[in-house]
Amino acid sequence: MNVNTIKSFIKFIKQSRYNEFSMKDGEVNLKIKFRPYNEDGETIQGIDNTAAAAERQSAETAREKKESEFYKIITAPIVGRFYSTMTSEKLEPIKTGDEVKKNQTICMIEAMNIEHEISSPYSGVMDEILADEGAAVMFGQPLFKIRINN
Repeated sequence: MNVNTIKSFIKFIKQSRYNEFSMKDGEVNLKIKFRPYNEDGETIQGIDNTAAAAERQSAETAREKKESEFYKIITAPIVGRFYSTMTSEKLEPIKTGDEVKKNQTICMIEAMNIEHEISSPYSGVMDEILADEGAAVMFGQPLFKIRINN
């Protein structure tokens, strides 16, 4: 790694919103930390400092973890077309706010002209329907968000 390459990385860091850069090139490790200041010596607003960014990241992770304890996502087990109404049993579609019981049929996915009934693995309240009626869904695509009962 030559000096001009290092200088260009430093220039990039100073001009960007980033304040840290690290790179490994064979045996050489390069790590640049830049703490941007204005002419008065104060930290420039709007540019993330490493400690503040880490604190924000940990707070977001904690919030997501807490939320995931109360919500579960039901995903598509197969590829096909999503239908909230089940024609074989003539059931009413599940709506947001409806109570859902474990093993209750909640939708149908049609694949190769065969209707596959999808059951809820959780008991709780339907919080959000994530797929559109008649839309093609892929394996693993989120279909429902359920607020589980504790």
